[in-house]
Amino acid sequence: MDDYKVICNGYDVTARIGDLTSTDDIAQLSMSISCKAVRNPHDKLMPAFTFTSGDKWQLFNGSTMIFRGIITKTGLDGSITANDFGVYLNKSKIIFQCNGVAADDAIRQLCQKAGVSVGSVPSMPTTITEVYIAQEPSTILSDILDKVTAERGIKYFSRVEPDRGLCIYPYPTTPIALSVQLARNLRPFDPTWSLGAVSGEDSMDDLRNQVSVYREEGDTARILATATDSGSISKYGWLQHMESADEGTTAAQAQQLASQKLRELNRLTRTRKVDNLLGADVRAGTMLRFSSDAFGLTGDWIIKQVTHTYAPQHTMSLEVIAP
Repeated sequence: MDDYKVICNGYDVTARIGDLTSTDDIAQLSMSISCKAVRNPHDKLMPAFTFTSGDKWQLFNGSTMIFRGIITKTGLDGSITANDFGVYLNKSKIIFQCNGVAADDAIRQLCQKAGVSVGSVPSMPTTITEVYIAQEPSTILSDILDKVTAERGIKYFSRVEPDRGLCIYPYPTTPIALSVQLARNLRPFDPTWSLGAVSGEDSMDDLRNQVSVYREEGDTARILATATDSGSISKYGWLQHMESADEGTTAAQAQQLASQKLRELNRLTRTRKVDNLLGADVRAGTMLRFSSDAFGLTGDWIIKQVTHTYAPQHTMSLEVIAP
């Protein structure tokens, strides 16, 4: 059974807010929460509770903290927006220099400079040699992870855990089972068995079937390696992606980079949206297994974005992508 509670600056304000929702996206570093403060200036018996930007905000389900952050915006209509502390990776611009350090060490140094605590970062031996001038930490982090993916063929996403700090995870390969219990006298069940409205599309907009790796040399550019899928070109037409290589990249490394990038891009982008699904405490970056042939939603899918609506009944809307 769900038991949600909102804490602001150490005070329980659950009864003073309504329309509570949260949004989490695998492509965004910060989870956001929005709600409205209960207020009536004409009722003298309703004590005022003022929320302001900078107030600390927590959301619990029972004893489990599922959000910790800061109010970033308030409106005259009582609207409130809060973000977890990943928002700080998007706010400031910094100068950051990496001189041949491993990617995971670079990420820890980046977080220290940005004032964000670090939870867990997997070993990433990819060497980073780069100077970032006047860029947001989020942009630098994204570039570092892209370099690791290009070298190792492993995609990563990042998020700030409420009790740990910034954590880096590989894209999931194993689905989890959700559980919802509507009443104490009812057995828990998996909400993916009972879908709401389903929509989606399969798109070739981002598909690329040839990848060329190049390096700039003065006023010229030299192709170091190319990877091609002739069958895909025959079906979809010629669609090329150009990937730049760092100085010192060998021919073998360039070919590996081209082949890995081709495997990543040579595919249709398949997305599905599921609205009004019974809610469970699940975040973006989680893999779920569906079995709805009628709606083209079968097998394992990764949550790209999830929006939770907590009242009157906890429901959620999902945008999922094919792994």
